[in-house]
Amino acid sequence: MLALSFLLSLLGTAANAAVSIYTDIPGVNAPLTTSTAPFAQSTENSAYSSLVLQAPAPPGGLQRDVPIILSTTTPAGVSIGQKGSFLGFSVELSIADAILGYNSTVLNPPLLNYLANLKERAGHGPTIRVGGNSQDESAMFPTTFTDAFGHQRMIQKWKEDNGNPTETPNINFAIELLYTMGNISALVDADWYFGLAFDQPFNDSNAMTVAKATEDILGHHLIALQLGNEPDLYAGHGRRPETYHIPEYFTEYSHFLNDLQLQNLEREKIILGPSVCCTWTTQEVLDAGYLQQFGNWINTIGVMHYPANNCGLSGVINPQDIFGNYLTHKAAQTFVDNYLTTART
Repeated sequence: MLALSFLLSLLGTAANAAVSIYTDIPGVNAPLTTSTAPFAQSTENSAYSSLVLQAPAPPGGLQRDVPIILSTTTPAGVSIGQKGSFLGFSVELSIADAILGYNSTVLNPPLLNYLANLKERAGHGPTIRVGGNSQDESAMFPTTFTDAFGHQRMIQKWKEDNGNPTETPNINFAIELLYTMGNISALVDADWYFGLAFDQPFNDSNAMTVAKATEDILGHHLIALQLGNEPDLYAGHGRRPETYHIPEYFTEYSHFLNDLQLQNLEREKIILGPSVCCTWTTQEVLDAGYLQQFGNWINTIGVMHYPANNCGLSGVINPQDIFGNYLTHKAAQTFVDNYLTTART
């Protein structure tokens, strides 16, 4: 994205364009007059910002020669085998149609090209998660939604004061979204995590329908269903009582999974959780008995962890100030250090 912004900023200051228009109007035998104009400049919307971050100077004393010692034995501390698509990315449910495509037959070519390149490089289809903050207050409908211009949309959203500092909208989505994901998988072999609503765990009939439809439509391309997103923030955001903690969370989780049991899903280990981020640690949830109570359901242990964020709770972070933090291998090592114990559980 930075490279693209940089390229556009260069074009905007140094290039002009001319267009020749030809017509079949009788009596007109020559092209219309052409003219030139500079490319449009970026607007104030941050999505179109032409800001380019300045890379810090390379550190001194770099080790340029790295000895490689080949061994026929398994090195100490090696992880389990991973696919080339181990690293994936997340699509927020509220903008899934903008990223994936207009509907199941009108997919976004730039996205398909990108995913096809990832598949070619990784040797396996990419891993994509659809969900996020907007999944918890979402509901699925069998038909698309008519917007103010008469167009049919897969996503319908509106803004309410739901206590979330990111001002996450409420979401209705059409089952067409799942068919869109399925058609993307048919083309580029993508695998998916999909987020289920957990805002009202004792009124979960729609979430049950979503779970069943997602497995039916995506089949083996569905890795897991994410149950809840950042539940440790529910109380702080006013979506649960102030006394809400891990025991109450487990009670809701158990009720939801009992209802899910009645849906006769083909797979039982289909849940991604607990997906905590901030006020609880993943290890605290595991120590409280998460795997003992729900292990038969758990496909993937999920963690919501951000090295830095611009939610604005502690002031606004200047991206330039932290840019250098992401340019070292140590950053990734430090990022996962907190989960070494959890990974061994």
